[in-house]
Amino acid sequence: MHATESTPETIMIMTVTRFPNQTIGDLTITAISDGYLHAGFDLLSNIDADDASQMQEKAGTPDHTAIHINCYFVRGGGRTVLIDAGAGGFKQWGGGLKDNLASAGAHTTDIDAILLTHAHPDHIGGLVASSGEAAFPNAELLVHQQEIAFWQDDAISVARRTRPRQLPFRPSGV
Repeated sequence: MHATESTPETIMIMTVTRFPNQTIGDLTITAISDGYLHAGFDLLSNIDADDASQMQEKAGTPDHTAIHINCYFVRGGGRTVLIDAGAGGFKQWGGGLKDNLASAGAHTTDIDAILLTHAHPDHIGGLVASSGEAAFPNAELLVHQQEIAFWQDDAISVARRTRPRQLPFRPSGV
């Protein structure tokens, strides 16, 4: 028998999940999309625009301006954690996290902690709902103290020729 022949013993039913996930020990980690943002390569730093374009070509990405905004939903150890909160529709970026969480079987009220990798708009924009209320009302927000210090440092803002930056929340620090 060749590998291309199928018998009842060799048929496997494949399912395609909308949300890729991985189980590590008792943790299940699920990638949840908030959507996309569109930006040119000038947004990137420490990489040549031509190199970035070639990487996207090799990856089969037809729209070089589309940047995925993904968050990670982690269940296990008695916790329900979201890593990053997406853009939440800020500047018309993303905005699909709440609906995609629901499609994955979770609700914003299920999240008991949000771990922010860093405080760029495509990672924190989804913390506040369009109503102005907390988008994840039961979540403890975890942010590294160095990240908080960076965004509150007026000297860095002046050096970048921007206005002083304000976080959209009051951090307790990690």
